[in-house]
Amino acid sequence: MIANGGFRNKTIDQVKQEYEENTSDVSAFLIQECIVDTQNPEYSTLTTDLYAAYVNFCKGRRALQFEINIFGRELSKHGIHNARYREHGERERYYDGD
Repeated sequence: MIANGGFRNKTIDQVKQEYEENTSDVSAFLIQECIVDTQNPEYSTLTTDLYAAYVNFCKGRRALQFEINIFGRELSKHGIHNARYREHGERERYYDGD
């Protein structure tokens, strides 16, 4: 690895991020397209909107996307969970942090 320029001048966080981006389309989507702050209750997104953005991201990468339920399970690995809230008299599902 060193002879081929492996990990030279990269922090552990940079190497980890590159690994995640290259092994998981969900991780790559979160890193490249989202602001993730699981501690901020203001950061909440309608599930259908987030999933549509993920599908478009996968199309751009020419990758197969997960079905919405599997996508949700993958998000939970990152501390992002599905919750139902009443908004303007209607119950909607959102993704938010712990």
